[in-house]
Amino acid sequence: MTENNTNQETNSQEETNQNNDFTQEKSLEEQLNEMTNIAKRAMADLQNFKTQMAKEKQEYAKFAKVQVLDSFLPILDNLNLALKQTPEELKEHNFIKGVNQIQKQLVKITENYGLTPISHENLNPHHHEIISSIPGEQDKIIEVIEQGYMLDDRVLKPSKVVVGNGN
Repeated sequence: MTENNTNQETNSQEETNQNNDFTQEKSLEEQLNEMTNIAKRAMADLQNFKTQMAKEKQEYAKFAKVQVLDSFLPILDNLNLALKQTPEELKEHNFIKGVNQIQKQLVKITENYGLTPISHENLNPHHHEIISSIPGEQDKIIEVIEQGYMLDDRVLKPSKVVVGNGN
C-alpha cells in the first residue's frame, strides 16, 4: 500500500505541476498578448505624433513664407509704381532698364515661393478692392491702381482697381 500511496502522491504531484505549468503558461500568454497590445498602441501613437508634427511643420513653414512675402509686397509695389511713372523719353535709359531688371528678379523670386499676381479679367470681390468707379462698362475693371497677390489659394493682398459704373 505504501507503494500505491507513493505512486498516487507522485501522480498527484505531477498533475499539480502540470496544472501549475499550464496556469503559468496561460498567464505568460496573457501577459504577452497584453504587452503586444501595448506595443501596438504605442507604435500607433508614435505614428500619429509623427503625422501631427509633419503637419505642424508645414503650417509653420507656410506662416513664415507669408510673413516674408508680405514684407516684399511694398517694395514690389513701389518698383511697379516707379516704372509706371517713368517718362517715355527715359524708358530706354540704362538706369531705368536696371530698375526694370530688379523688378523682374523680385517677381521671379516671389513666384518661386508661390506668390502669383491676381488676374484682372473679371471683377471678383474676394480678389479686388474697388477704389473708385468711372463711366464705363458696369463692373469692368478699367484701371489697376495696385497689383494684388495670391499665395496658393489665399489672397495675400487684394488688387486695388477702378471699375466702370455703367454710365
